[in-house]
Amino acid sequence: MDTKVSRIALLSIYTGNFNLFGEIKMKFITKTITATIAASAALSMVGTAAQAASFSSPIYEVHVQSTPAFGSPSGGPQYGSWNAVTGPSHPTGAGNNLLYEGTNTRTNFSSLRIFDPGGDRTYTFGGAGSGTNLDNYLSSEGSSAYAPNGFQTAWNLTPENLGITQDLFVVGGADYNASAIYHVVNLTNNGNSNINIGWRNLYDWTVNDPSFDDGPNNQIEIAHGAVVVPATTNEFSYTPTAEDFARVSVDPGAATYQPLLGLGFDPGFVPGLPTTRPDRYDYVSWPISVGTSYDYTVDPTRNVTWDSAGLSYFTREIGAGQTVRLTQVIFATPPNAQPPATSVPEPTSTFGLLALGTLGAGSMLKRKQQQKATVKA
Repeated sequence: MDTKVSRIALLSIYTGNFNLFGEIKMKFITKTITATIAASAALSMVGTAAQAASFSSPIYEVHVQSTPAFGSPSGGPQYGSWNAVTGPSHPTGAGNNLLYEGTNTRTNFSSLRIFDPGGDRTYTFGGAGSGTNLDNYLSSEGSSAYAPNGFQTAWNLTPENLGITQDLFVVGGADYNASAIYHVVNLTNNGNSNINIGWRNLYDWTVNDPSFDDGPNNQIEIAHGAVVVPATTNEFSYTPTAEDFARVSVDPGAATYQPLLGLGFDPGFVPGLPTTRPDRYDYVSWPISVGTSYDYTVDPTRNVTWDSAGLSYFTREIGAGQTVRLTQVIFATPPNAQPPATSVPEPTSTFGLLALGTLGAGSMLKRKQQQKATVKA
């Protein structure tokens, strides 16, 4: 059977990384159960060992890996991993995956790289990709610091004198045109010397469109402007610029909805919390990227229609006592619609200045499985 479990097992054998299979396989054995989602903007704080900490608006529902106090998805801890689906009032309907899948959160995770002349160190949610396990440094969980309709996970990374918080929250209430999911990471240097860090967000793209597509394509666009990277299922690396975003779509087939990830694009819904432009965005193979803790080598000839993901990379120097904030925003829109925003940006004509990394050939004709609902089940 061509399942995500079997592909991880094959990858483990190929790479010799048997910890990869042991670490991840449990998340596919059982389906997680959706936590009770309040119709209001209240955070669901009640759960069981088979639930995710969940919060919602009428437009979006978000699930976060947490301790049993808030509900923990099956498969064991990987605190901070999350996913999202559309809510009952979304114009494209309820239950449309933005990230893999339902309440199964563990296929999405973030990584921290400490750049040190004496030897770099990497930490990841749950020790994914053979990184040092951030779960061991979990310090608190609870309501988001930015909005009541959200969830915060915090770590005290004492070996690096670094405090980390991740906030996930939904804005907009029942108004689709004011709604988005915010993914905010704050890193605070509690030491006496500067720290050079890298941060990577891995987004496991999936659309149930109309059944299930675990390897949707990516296209890079300027808001209300040109397409700068045409839709493709070949890997590519891209350097974001102002007002751009990644559009995710079923391939092949006609989309019924499309997840969007803001890169340089900022919807302006939270004036004091602008989108942080990544240094690089890579469209990649999920089975390969999930086996890496931070670094990834893009191959523009590799077609990832079987299972795709997006990697957002940020690098920063954090001074003693200082905090760096990294913010990304995710939406789901009707086919080919622009992301909602507080104002419409002026079309830009400076496309020649766009820095585009390696880009493979356009989306190639291919045969997909007729039924991909069991890909990661």
